[in-house]
Amino acid sequence: MNAKPWRHPKADAGIRVVRKMLLRFHADRAGVTAIEFAAVAPIFLGLMLTIIETGIVFGANQMLENAVYTSSRQILTGQLQTYQAGGASAKDTYCKLVSSICSGMSPIMSASSCYSGIQIDTKAHTAGTPFSSTELSIPVKADGSLDTSKLTRSNLGSGKQYMLIRAYYQYPVYVAFLGGGTGATDKGKRLLVGSAALALEPFPGTGADNSAAVATATCTPS
Repeated sequence: MNAKPWRHPKADAGIRVVRKMLLRFHADRAGVTAIEFAAVAPIFLGLMLTIIETGIVFGANQMLENAVYTSSRQILTGQLQTYQAGGASAKDTYCKLVSSICSGMSPIMSASSCYSGIQIDTKAHTAGTPFSSTELSIPVKADGSLDTSKLTRSNLGSGKQYMLIRAYYQYPVYVAFLGGGTGATDKGKRLLVGSAALALEPFPGTGADNSAAVATATCTPS
């Protein structure tokens, strides 16, 4: 007949105490909500911030599209070409276009930020020349920054020509998910692009290619 191993009575009492503590800990739900919130909150907040900033960026891009479309009418009707033909410098003509576009971006950025960051590319085509003959890809360097050397900054075209106008702005983003995979970026910036394709009205005069004259032009708010 096998005898049970002897245990000190206090050992059994200690086991019972530990068992009761474990059962009580298992049944106690106090603080669970706080722990679950701490685990889920960072993911939830990150997702919400990403959604909000995505909306802001796409809204800013649409605003740039509208600003370029509205401002391009000055080229469509020959107003800028006439302005330059009347004695205005190439820089003043370019800055007049910049000013018009930046006024359309005023709800989301300051004038100084827009003037310093906006980049404009204008290309003219003679009748019968398709836009397919023009390089339409976004001029971006290997590091993600905009290659301004490939922009024609002040080719305003002449009557009956076709014009392609594009404006670029590197908009700052703060949520990491938006810094990559959503378009050309440059270290925490999202490249906004606004464009307009025009068939110019038959106004008199011609528009000279002044890209070299305004390649380093710096426009300031008036």
